[in-house]
Amino acid sequence: MTVGKACVRGLSRALRVSMLVGLGAVLSACGGGDRVSNFSPQRLIVFGDSSSVVAGGNLTDVNGGTVTAAAGAKFSVNAQAVDSTGAATGALDCNSYPIWVQALGFHYGIGFAECNTFTETTPRGKIYAQVGAAVADLSAQVALARADAGGFRSTDLATVMIGQQDILDAYAQYPTKTGAEVIALAEAAGETLGRNINALAQEGARVLVTTLP
Repeated sequence: MTVGKACVRGLSRALRVSMLVGLGAVLSACGGGDRVSNFSPQRLIVFGDSSSVVAGGNLTDVNGGTVTAAAGAKFSVNAQAVDSTGAATGALDCNSYPIWVQALGFHYGIGFAECNTFTETTPRGKIYAQVGAAVADLSAQVALARADAGGFRSTDLATVMIGQQDILDAYAQYPTKTGAEVIALAEAAGETLGRNINALAQEGARVLVTTLP
């Protein structure tokens, strides 16, 4: 039990390393810690794992498998849509119990194709986050977004929330791997994440990094 607790403490330290690297990336994207002007993004580009996914229907996970999902489904609380009489329609109300990227979109008046809150003809929000994604999958998400949009602009706000799968995968290797080896795996993932975020910021997008719960 003592060894197990030590391993948990080590993983928490690795998470703090990841958080510090991510914070550095945010500051590099904004040019420092002081706000010099209000930022109003024209596009909201979402990267990450299941915590940032809103389904447009059945999903494909990072391994190519199919995840059965109704349109508007989220990996959190979902609400049934109702008609004018209050009867359930059988569909989901994707605007109820919004996940964090939806709340961010609400603030800027940006909706997503998967949940077009503002009925935009062409929603300005795009979700590239994937079910089960780890840090190693982030570069592919960014490459797809880059190809879709022809690059990133200073009016883009990109969100990144990823790394939970890496921590779970690392912890699952204990005690086959030692506590120190597990910590090293988590720290390596944090360092890779930091490099990817800095590279994204250098391409022109403003980057908002959300640390893990």
